[in-house]
Amino acid sequence: MHGGTTPAEIAEFVVWPSPEPTSDLTQCIGALLPQLTALDAKFDRVTSSFALMAILVARAMECGKEGRMVVLLRNCARILEIEAQNRAREKGCRAEPRPERRNHE
Repeated sequence: MHGGTTPAEIAEFVVWPSPEPTSDLTQCIGALLPQLTALDAKFDRVTSSFALMAILVARAMECGKEGRMVVLLRNCARILEIEAQNRAREKGCRAEPRPERRNHE
C-alpha cells in the first residue's frame, strides 16, 4: 500500500459508501497494515501479496460458496483477467481466458 492510503480509504475499496460506520473494518485494516509492511520488508511485496491472497481464498472457502467474500474475490479475479487480456492485446499477443469451471451436481 502506498504510505498515504488510510485504512478508511482501503475499506472503501470493498464497502459501498454509506452512512453506516465501518469502524470495525477500518480498525482491523489499521492493525494489519504494519504487519503487512513488515512482511514486505522480510520477503517482498509480491510474495507477501500472493501469501495474503492464498489466505483470503482459504478463508473465503470457509465462508461457503455463497459468501460475500467469495463473490468479491471472483469479481477481482475476473477484472485481473480482463486487464491481462487487454495488455496482451496492446502488445499484439493473445491471452487465453481461463476456462470456466462447471459443477454438475
